Amino acid sequence: MPCSADDGDHAAADADVTLVLLGTSLAPGYLASPIFFAVLLVFVLDPPVLVFARFESTAVWLIVSGFVIGAATAVLEGVFL
Repeated sequence: MPCSADDGDHAAADADVTLVLLGTSLAPGYLASPIFFAVLLVFVLDPPVLVFARFESTAVWLIVSGFVIGAATAVLEGVFL
């Protein structure tokens, strides 16, 4: 199913809903972000190549690894002291 001109509005609305979920903590961050990607892919709001295009950047993986290290530090805080 090809993308139409109206698809940009749907993708923007989906991004807005995701930001509300993240900002208000109605859904945890680890759940809100995958929901965003799933909606984009299931309803073909953007082609998969475009949805995952930014994951090729090394800066993205640097940030993701920082989140993983930060989460591990928070979970293991005081375990080794």
